[in-house]
Amino acid sequence: MKIGILLGRGIEGCGVTRFATEFQNYLLSQGYNCKSYATLDKKWGRKNTQQTKIIEFKNDKINNIKQQLNNCDIVFYQSLPSKSNSNSYKEKFFNELVVGVDKPIKIIFQNDHKIHSLNRNYNLWETVKKMDCAFTFGKGTVFYKKIKEIGINTPVKFFNNGHDFSKLDFLIKKEQRKKMSYLGRFATFKEPDRMIHLQPLLSKHEIICEARGIEKSIGAKTKFFVTNSKDLKSPEHSNIKYRSKSIIDSQDLDHLHVYGPYDRIPTLELLSNNMFGANFFNLKKEEYSNIIEYSTLEMINIGMIVVVDKQWAQNNYHIQGDSFYDLDCFIYNERDKYQETVEQIVELSNNKQLRNKKRNLAYNVAKSHCDVNIAFKDLIEKSKTVSKKKQAYEPKQTLLF
Repeated sequence: MKIGILLGRGIEGCGVTRFATEFQNYLLSQGYNCKSYATLDKKWGRKNTQQTKIIEFKNDKINNIKQQLNNCDIVFYQSLPSKSNSNSYKEKFFNELVVGVDKPIKIIFQNDHKIHSLNRNYNLWETVKKMDCAFTFGKGTVFYKKIKEIGINTPVKFFNNGHDFSKLDFLIKKEQRKKMSYLGRFATFKEPDRMIHLQPLLSKHEIICEARGIEKSIGAKTKFFVTNSKDLKSPEHSNIKYRSKSIIDSQDLDHLHVYGPYDRIPTLELLSNNMFGANFFNLKKEEYSNIIEYSTLEMINIGMIVVVDKQWAQNNYHIQGDSFYDLDCFIYNERDKYQETVEQIVELSNNKQLRNKKRNLAYNVAKSHCDVNIAFKDLIEKSKTVSKKKQAYEPKQTLLF
């Protein structure tokens, strides 16, 4: 079977890129003929932070890519152009790579959960109407409700991030140091600013804190760096020190060292020496399903115990049915309630037996939930059951303005 994966927004270097890479690697390992394609229309700062097998194309090669996709049995649309892409590319993408790809089964992935994030996708709903199927992580999201109105099927009960744990097992360390690292790009729904409040509390117990992946964008400045989110000129938090290069390994107890975009493997190799990780990803309760973010999976994989949002853990479920809170495989934190979290971290940092028990539990829970042989096997098998939908004729779109 021949499969294409299309990244219409390009190689962003974040979770979308990771998913496409893990999915392609899995499909190749199972004997599928699979190629991934990404546009070069827009440059991304994190593009080279991960190793991929993705074929990139310029706008004048779109017709060639269309031909290759039409020779596939299934095409997965991993991402769509954003409204900031060039008009010529957006027009060609929709007319040639959506409408013009009419032979294979077409399946769209969409994990944006906020309406303004969805609206950044060019021609999202027009594109969805051209699909045979859609996969999304939550059944309470705007996207899920809309595709049901349109009549697009989503056959996977538990849509999940697939992760190949065997590729990072070599990084696991027996001995670790008292350090906690937030890992992940800056996003308000991941709330990395909780680290600002945890740092002074943990420093009293000689636990070092850092945050990696937080660029100094305007959004990050107002929501993370400065003390007054309504005033860019207000002073930064006094315990923050920003570093542009991610490979620096500070032992400073008195500050939260903050680093920008990171190279994946060198950073994970460094972090495997640390006892604790953090990712405070959280949404509205009705938008959850069962997904674990890649940065969290990677920290678990390399032997770190991860601090997560308590509400997330209470409302996300392992494929066997238990919530991640009931499984007690993480450390749990509620915004503005830091002392209880600190007590859990300190107890584990001083008790190797308890710490190793929690490390093993987290690893086994995550692997039994997200391993590629579980998550992606289900995804591809369900994809093969999708039927081709009859499309009504529509004229080509031309952008005049």
